[in-house]
Amino acid sequence: MSSQHRPNEAPNGAPNGETLEEYLAGLLAAVEKGMGQVLSPYGLIALEFKLLKFCLRNEECTATQLAEVLPTDPARISRLVNGLVEMGFLSRRRLTTDRRIVMLSLTEAGRERILESDRAIQDFFDILEQGISPEARGAFISIAVTMTANYDAMRQREE
Repeated sequence: MSSQHRPNEAPNGAPNGETLEEYLAGLLAAVEKGMGQVLSPYGLIALEFKLLKFCLRNEECTATQLAEVLPTDPARISRLVNGLVEMGFLSRRRLTTDRRIVMLSLTEAGRERILESDRAIQDFFDILEQGISPEARGAFISIAVTMTANYDAMRQREE
């Protein structure tokens, strides 16, 4: 019997012989559910948080830019933006040079909300990282970067 395992299988000793796919799905579900619980008191869902955080890092952006970085379709981005504008967290501004382009930016209320909720999210991730050595954290990041690059390469081949 070979000591090697298929690339998507967990190493020997993994509970129930779960595959990498199952571990990743479980981790993603835990992170999304946990983020939802952490963000609920701030009146946000995970996608709204990610959208506001992108706007915080970029001062101004377009819905097209948001659609490129958020894991959802452009119609959902539009609905999220409309809701965040209604809540007073985002503002819209049309470019004078091209009225078709709408720039989005955080309002002061949006800036305050993202900074408050970001502290809570950081506390959540600090809890998730308890017991993980710096070496293991570095290895995890390296694996995540590689898998993301593999996905991006796959998408480019499909285009």
